Amino acid sequence: MRDSKLTELRFDPERFLPNLLGQASVASERDFLRELRDTFGLSRTQWQIIAYLGFSGSMTATEICHRSGVEKTKISRAVAVLEGEDLLVRDRSKVDRRCEYLTLTSKGDALFVAVGERAIEADQALRARIGALRARELESALRALIRKPDPRGR
Repeated sequence: MRDSKLTELRFDPERFLPNLLGQASVASERDFLRELRDTFGLSRTQWQIIAYLGFSGSMTATEICHRSGVEKTKISRAVAVLEGEDLLVRDRSKVDRRCEYLTLTSKGDALFVAVGERAIEADQALRARIGALRARELESALRALIRKPDPRGR
């Protein structure tokens, strides 16, 4: 161990929660993301768009950004690819012409069902691996981390 100010403070990168969360994310998604790419030809971001639209029906790219935590530019690029593959369509809002709603096509719906079945299996396998109680506790802890803190402390 190096002699430095940080080691005096007992900083250990292997116990640093953001680092552990990142590693857990990569490890827990590795096989599913490989299957997304190899079997379905999808990136993680493309799948997130399909998943949100398949579940919700119709959303704006901005809404998907807020819910998924993915940057707008990544979402925009992925939407363009999915639209080019006839997996989704854009419909301009009649109320606000600056706003476009995204909706899956029938081909996109079929892909949502196929990949969704695999996603459910991957989720169930991960939950079984850590046990039902730990899975519920982990889900609760992750939701608490995702929630934005109230600046007024409430």
